[in-house]
Amino acid sequence: MLEAYERKHEPFGGTTRHRAFLWGPSAVYYTDFPTWVQNCWGINIVLNMDSTMGHNMISTTDPEQAIQCLDDMAQYHMWAPMRRMAVGGLHHIFECWKYMEEFNCDMVIFNDNVACKGMNGVHALMEEQARDLGFHFIFLEHDLEDCRTISRRDMRNTVNKYMTVVLNEAPLDPTL
Repeated sequence: MLEAYERKHEPFGGTTRHRAFLWGPSAVYYTDFPTWVQNCWGINIVLNMDSTMGHNMISTTDPEQAIQCLDDMAQYHMWAPMRRMAVGGLHHIFECWKYMEEFNCDMVIFNDNVACKGMNGVHALMEEQARDLGFHFIFLEHDLEDCRTISRRDMRNTVNKYMTVVLNEAPLDPTL
């Protein structure tokens, strides 16, 4: 990392065509997905689901605020990604449209961990809402527990097919 910093290495070079919200757990990071999708297709992931948990400031300096501190901790844990986003009810899942508008995104990459089967039930609902709201929608399967189930190549092929068939775009760097 220090070497790359000293060389002023820029992992995201080139053109940005789309601004995307990566919805789902951050398992795609083990595949170097954000770097690949930016350099190959010009899709800049501007935020991810984990970034939307909130940033509760927890005060421990004043004994009078002990109750507030416990409330803040409870809120933080209630909003933990897997609880809030996956099994916390549809209200939280559909918040992604609000974030997409706030961050000027035109695309959502909705990733689903096939091992927990968390989002399969809302796949069609999300795809329909994305279409109605005018957002591009890529449903990306992965397996956090066993990367042999859904390979990095499989994940990339999903994006490749969407970008070429649905959006009729060519990759910025076909070698990737």
